[in-house]
Amino acid sequence: MNEINNASFFNTLNDVPAQYPWLAFDEECEVLIIGGGVTGCMAAHTLSKNGVDTVLISERPIGYCSSSIDSSTLNYQNEIMLTSLSATVGRDKALSFFNQCGEALDYVESLAQTLDDFDFARRNSFLYTDSADKINDLHTEYLMRKHNGFDVEFLEKADARELFSFEVKAGILSKDSGGELDCYKFCHSLLADAEKLSTRIYENTPASEIIETDEGIVVVTNNNKRIKANKIVFAMGYRQDEYLNRLAGKRRSFFLATAPVDSFSGFESRALVKNISSNINLRSTKDNRIIVNGLDCSTIDKDGRLGKLISMDRLASRKYSELKSNLESMLCGVSPLITEYKYNGVYGTTKDSMPIIGETDEYENTYFNMPSSINGALYSVIGARIITDLYLGNQTENIFSPNRSSL
Repeated sequence: MNEINNASFFNTLNDVPAQYPWLAFDEECEVLIIGGGVTGCMAAHTLSKNGVDTVLISERPIGYCSSSIDSSTLNYQNEIMLTSLSATVGRDKALSFFNQCGEALDYVESLAQTLDDFDFARRNSFLYTDSADKINDLHTEYLMRKHNGFDVEFLEKADARELFSFEVKAGILSKDSGGELDCYKFCHSLLADAEKLSTRIYENTPASEIIETDEGIVVVTNNNKRIKANKIVFAMGYRQDEYLNRLAGKRRSFFLATAPVDSFSGFESRALVKNISSNINLRSTKDNRIIVNGLDCSTIDKDGRLGKLISMDRLASRKYSELKSNLESMLCGVSPLITEYKYNGVYGTTKDSMPIIGETDEYENTYFNMPSSINGALYSVIGARIITDLYLGNQTENIFSPNRSSL
């Protein structure tokens, strides 16, 4: 079986559900979204459902760019430690973040009942360590979650041995707190529904210039067509930081996807798994594959080298070998584990690990909607809700503002 390199698993596996035209004439709308990944697609769907006249443009085909390396998981309880987030932004805001993520997960599950199939499945989350020096940290995290109403169970080594084939010193099992999906299908499912609500969608249409006017915003495309809008939404992943300058940095994550396997022995309930010691993540797919990702590192320089010492190709090869070794060690009861896809991509990070959503004083008539990890599908729901409320003038809590002090 041939391995496919440097191509996202979901984009390569799926047929193209729909193709949209490039913009060949001038447009006018209430809200223009720039970005055709999951963040932009969710914003278009939510705005159009609330009666907002919406246009979306994407410089590439829908579902590519940053969303092509989205983890396609909805997994906030493995993404951020409630204890560390509380220390950074305060307990109330940390709990609000967790609760909003839980509501976003429920919302995606409800969409799975009404939109075209995007392979959604609800999953448990398992956050664990194989290092003795992390046990106390995990137990403290467990207590904070338990005493704030989250459905969690603390597993010690003997408990975990009955469920998982890999070494666990301690772990937190969170019941039904995560989900998995196909992010590429999700983008197309959202836009198929948004288009029925009169959203206009144009792919292969880069924005080349943004002009502020007394009446709003004019965006000029690369073929010199003009889109007039009251507001624009930036939904281009970490590239928004060219305007904001709020990110703490950029990271590169590495992925392996296997061929379909016959069983999931030692992978209890196909939970979303994260090792906090090694930053290794496991998930499964609807067609019985396993995806392992992690070993994230700082981004490379403009010449494709890490620290000007190692080429990107050599770095990726080393990371893929390490991921495969970890996977085979963790799931020793699953055989054969044949690698079919290998790919990697870049995402932005913030000091407080939360996404950046909302308005700034620096840019009029502009909303930013920037995920802070490869968990973009989940954060896209929160961002779409906040931006829709802002546009409609509704009062809304926004702990994700670009102006917050914790950035």
